[in-house]
Amino acid sequence: MPGFEPIEGPQVTPGRRGLLDQITTPDLGGVPWLAGLATIPEPCGVATPQALDYCSAVAGNLPELTGQASDEWAPFVVFGYDQCSAMGGVPTAEIVARARRNLLATESYQAEQQYGTNAAGISGYPSLAGGGAAVATLVTTAATAPGPALAALEGELSVCLHGQRGMIHATPRVVALWEAANMLHREGNLLLTVNDHIVVAGSGYPGNTPADAAPAAGSSYAYATEMVFGVRGEIQAFGDQPEQVDLVTQANTIRAYVYRPVILWQSECCRLAAQVNIALA
Repeated sequence: MPGFEPIEGPQVTPGRRGLLDQITTPDLGGVPWLAGLATIPEPCGVATPQALDYCSAVAGNLPELTGQASDEWAPFVVFGYDQCSAMGGVPTAEIVARARRNLLATESYQAEQQYGTNAAGISGYPSLAGGGAAVATLVTTAATAPGPALAALEGELSVCLHGQRGMIHATPRVVALWEAANMLHREGNLLLTVNDHIVVAGSGYPGNTPADAAPAAGSSYAYATEMVFGVRGEIQAFGDQPEQVDLVTQANTIRAYVYRPVILWQSECCRLAAQVNIALA
C-alpha cells in the first residue's frame, strides 16, 4: 500500500513449559534413529529389604525380578511453514526463516498432540489417551477438585515408581489451577510438585479421557508417567528449492515448509490418569 513501509513484524516466541522443554535428551552416540528405536527398559519392580543372615545363603533369599521386554518407538515429524505473496518482494530466505521460527515456536505443541492422542495416527503408538494396549489407570472415581486430583496422581505415581522422579502431564488450565493453589514450585525452567515430579503444561494436550474421548463439560484429564526421553533431528526444508508457488487455490502465493523428525520414548511402568474438575474456579 502507498505510504506504508514494510518492516520486520513481531516474531513468534517459543514457550518454556511444554513437553519438549521437559524431556531428557540422552547422547545416542551417533546411532541412526530416524527409522525408529528399540529400547530395553529397566525393571519396573522393586526388591524387598531383608535381614542379613550370615548363616544362610544370601543369594537364595533374593527375589526374582521379571525383566522388561523390548519396546519399539517410531519417530514422527513436526512442521513449520510460512506463506507470502510472490508480489510482496520478500526474499525466499526470509520466508524460510519465518517458517523455521514457526516450527521452533510450535514444535512442542505438535509433539504434545502426538504424545497425547497419537495425532499422526502411527499404528500402536503409546499415546497418553488410548495408546495401544497401555490404557491409563484412573486414580479418581469422578471429576475431582484440582488439589485432591494432583495429590491422587502424586501418591499413586510415587508408589508406582518406588520413589523415582516422574512426570505429570496436564493442560495449561489445569496447571494454572495447581499453581493458584500453591501446589507447584519452580526450579529454573522446571515446574515441580512437592514430591519432585516434573509438571508438563502441554498446550497440545486436549485433556481427553484414557479412551481418547472428549472430557465431560467442566472437566479435564491429567496424566502421570515415568520420565520421558526424546531426541530431535535437524530442521530441514522440503526439496532443493524450499518454496512452493500456489497458482491454483491462492494465486501467486509462496509457501515455505520446514520439518524436523522427533522421537520420544519411556519405560512402560506407570500410566495414571485423574479427572480434574475445572469448573470450580
